Amino acid sequence: MNKLWFFVGLLLCWASSLRAQEEFGTPSWLGNEGPGDAWTAAQLESDAMRLKEGTSEVWTVGGQDDGSAPEAPVSAEISSVEESDDEDGTTDSGEHAEDGSIDDDPGEDAEELEPPKKVEPIEFVPGKTCVSLGKANNGALINGVPLNSNDYITSMKTSRYGTPELVEAIQAAAEAVNRKYPGSHKVIVRDLSAREGGPLKPHLSHQAGCDVDIGYYFKDRVPQGFVEANARNLDAARTWTLVESFLADGKTEYIFMDYSIQKPLYEYARDVAHVSPARLTKIFSYPHGKRYGIIRDAKGHKNHLHVRIWCPQAKAAVRDYVKRYGNSALKPLPVYYTVKRGDNPSKIAKKHKIKLEEFKKWNDFKKRKRKTLKPGEKMIVGYKRPKLPGM
Repeated sequence: MNKLWFFVGLLLCWASSLRAQEEFGTPSWLGNEGPGDAWTAAQLESDAMRLKEGTSEVWTVGGQDDGSAPEAPVSAEISSVEESDDEDGTTDSGEHAEDGSIDDDPGEDAEELEPPKKVEPIEFVPGKTCVSLGKANNGALINGVPLNSNDYITSMKTSRYGTPELVEAIQAAAEAVNRKYPGSHKVIVRDLSAREGGPLKPHLSHQAGCDVDIGYYFKDRVPQGFVEANARNLDAARTWTLVESFLADGKTEYIFMDYSIQKPLYEYARDVAHVSPARLTKIFSYPHGKRYGIIRDAKGHKNHLHVRIWCPQAKAAVRDYVKRYGNSALKPLPVYYTVKRGDNPSKIAKKHKIKLEEFKKWNDFKKRKRKTLKPGEKMIVGYKRPKLPGM
């Protein structure tokens, strides 16, 4: 009987090993690419967190509601987060958190990237000079230009305004693909920024005209919207050409892309495009860990990649713009706080010295269907004007 149970145990271990290989795309017995690697560990930790989260019908996360907090000025750090919606027949990657958010924050432990050389300050010309104010997650856009559909691009939404630098970079990337691969399907482009920047629902980034969401190129279809990519349907050659154009001249700060999509793209760049090992390491977070390189892993980016460029020209007129119109010309924007375990509305309000009633109003508690706060949610804890570089 003991031998029987021993063999049953071996069979279960073997089945578990095959399941791990199927889910994570790598043999579970390889130490550098199996369950012991950083990527898989993060996936397992995420799954465990989801299983442990409670469903009690109270406004709390492991804490007790202790009443309101006194009113005082607001001060908080902002985390960069993006949300995505489904429309136009698109498919979703299934990577959303329950609140719909997608993480495009490179993280506190991420390798810091050096911006390009600063451009000398330029004069602001009303109605003409484009200005990118503040940050991607707390900013505004002055005199942004629209990205229009053309022979290579389908611009999907009205939130299609960006700096001239961003719009030109998108157009140049799509043209580069079609020069190398004539007859390529149009690339799908959704949200850049609103006409005047600032908050763009449901996103928390895309506020300063330097961000854009772009679909992948596919081997087997002509997409009408964002479609989930994988190693089988991704056209790695065309997608790499698109990415390579954005990487040219050091104009891109980050590209957010799901780790599983990075793998076939990395392999194409290495084996077909013959990109040097040193450059691959500089570009990709895969396979070294999610917090390295320009291309970063981010949940929710299986059906599109998110590009953020530096926009030095559009930031060069900030000083003159504020000199002309004063800091009061900048609209106050939301300040976000990331919910942690043990947080509840009262605790968060007290921490940021705001009234509990204000906190609930800012975050539309009356309209919320779910009655619990989830770790990782982004909650508004106040409003303040963008912090401008050099001001």
